[in-house]
Amino acid sequence: MKRLIRWAVLALACGGCAAGGPRTASLAMMTGAADELRVHFIDVGQGDCTLIECPGGGVILVDCGSLGGGDKDRVKAYIRERLDASAPRIDTLILTHPDADHYNLLDDVLDGVTVGNILMTGTSDEYSSDDFAAWLDDHESIVKRLGPTDFDTTDGEPKFCDCGDAQVRILAADVAATASPTNARSIVALVQYEDFDVLLTGDATFDTENVILERYDQAWLECEVLKIGHHGSETTSTSQAWAAAISPDAAVVSAGYSNRFAHPRKKVIQRLMPFTVTEDAHPMRWGWSEGTAAKFENLPDFTEAIYSTATNGNIVVSSDGSEYAIVFDQRAQTRRR
Repeated sequence: MKRLIRWAVLALACGGCAAGGPRTASLAMMTGAADELRVHFIDVGQGDCTLIECPGGGVILVDCGSLGGGDKDRVKAYIRERLDASAPRIDTLILTHPDADHYNLLDDVLDGVTVGNILMTGTSDEYSSDDFAAWLDDHESIVKRLGPTDFDTTDGEPKFCDCGDAQVRILAADVAATASPTNARSIVALVQYEDFDVLLTGDATFDTENVILERYDQAWLECEVLKIGHHGSETTSTSQAWAAAISPDAAVVSAGYSNRFAHPRKKVIQRLMPFTVTEDAHPMRWGWSEGTAAKFENLPDFTEAIYSTATNGNIVVSSDGSEYAIVFDQRAQTRRR
């Protein structure tokens, strides 16, 4: 049975805090210690960008793109602040799938940064936005393209990605589907650090989820933190069966504040609420469609452990392998008014 872990929410000390400074966590967390796993869900507006600082050393970047609503310079600065200033390096770049809102910031973000290796689905020419295909061609020697048969087992060492003292297991990649075929190809990665798990989903669809549910035992799939698939899309991702199998204590979604898709959808958040724990009140914003119009509702005192970059800004999950903390930018709501 998954153990309940003590955790806290506070304002991010990095990148600007609310007046009066950040609140202090009750846990001895967010110290920047080398033995902590830190997963940064970076606010890029309507897009996706996740930076992983591995315990014991190493940095992984999973996607980085936006359709709008983000600040490219702020995103670049946020990432560079977490790299070695004298020799900035991303050990592994994971491109979950070739949708521009997952990669079109990378050419700028990676300027002057050494990349160790690249995991991706699709061919370079599918990543044509902002001339990123040319960047990929220049780095072809370090590219590993994952196909439908490339996935890790539940035991043994992961085959595709190193993360210091943590493990990154690829659960699915390049799944074939007729509905939302590009999204279905998303690389899905499980980050494990001792007793703590974070599941990263890209834009994985119901078809991707079903492949994973058939491939792995449900008890093994349970995790502390779920990155909600496809920005919280109701029509493509996060089925009820998937929510029940993952049974996350907490969830994070990346979406723009006033995006035209009404992400994250109210029904998706509600699918996860039976499983997430109750925490301190924080802002949440969910949406739905009325005809072709995107409608939203602001929930200033939401108490489920579900967080959105749209209302919480940059969100950081930190763990020592036992306890964990979720922190976010307290200024985010003010910036959007």
